[in-house]
Amino acid sequence: MPSLPTSVGALEVKTTKRPSALTAGSRLDPMTSVPPVASETRVVVGVQAGVKGAPMQVSRRKMSAKPLVSFPAPMRFVAKDMKAKSVAIIDDRTAYGQGVADEVEKAAKAGGAQIVAREFTTDKATDFKAILTKIKGRNPDVIFYGGMDATGGPMAKQARDLGVKSKFVMADGGCSPEFIKLAGDAAEGFICSIPGTPVDKLSKGEEFKKRYKDKFGSDVQIYSPNAYDATMVLVEAMKRANSADPAKFLPELGKTSYEGVTGKIEFDDKGDLRSGAITIYEAKGGKLDVLTTVGG
Repeated sequence: MPSLPTSVGALEVKTTKRPSALTAGSRLDPMTSVPPVASETRVVVGVQAGVKGAPMQVSRRKMSAKPLVSFPAPMRFVAKDMKAKSVAIIDDRTAYGQGVADEVEKAAKAGGAQIVAREFTTDKATDFKAILTKIKGRNPDVIFYGGMDATGGPMAKQARDLGVKSKFVMADGGCSPEFIKLAGDAAEGFICSIPGTPVDKLSKGEEFKKRYKDKFGSDVQIYSPNAYDATMVLVEAMKRANSADPAKFLPELGKTSYEGVTGKIEFDDKGDLRSGAITIYEAKGGKLDVLTTVGG
């Protein structure tokens, strides 16, 4: 398998929890390149001319459903399937959290739900009682939090302690075992979504799970199959170009039609994955159970 030449700035598996980068000259081993934890996966390849200080051309290909589709997915589910009519929205004021909340607000309004509160906190906060007390008085069907599990779990627990009965909902930032651990009993009934199809439902999923377990000694984490496919998409582009020179293989990325672990991989003209699936989960008995998968 070819090594990355020195003209490649980086192949980056971009995540919102822990980034993992393959730097110039490193070997492309698709299994060892899979980060154990990820919450978004995309191929980012930088190409620099052989002149010091030259600008870098960057090619990006996203390996999961488009954010404008995936972020509002759990809200659409509770509005349509659970008939939620009133929603309180909280975000952590990060680019991710506020972005998620903004898209969820649009989706909720489009679905006919009333936004009864729009509050914010920070990603470092630990006490959410003032916000939750205000929201409790408005008795929404749903509380949607745009943020990560580290704050979402304690927020859900404090809501339960205050006697808030609203359904707690998050996007992929909270769709994790860590949320359940931090929320405790308050996690029961929690709704969240993750782009992609559960690994158990993938035709190549069992084989991938075994190889992953053998390599890392742990179960497959959320976006590991996507990160694996991201690496293989790059390798296949090199093969088609018959070259490890990024000037030659980068144009091939847009032509990708690859049967990966996650399914058929093709990109639109913006570099987004075509027909990305989104899975809705519900916390039951201390684990996340699949409710439904849409798209894909």
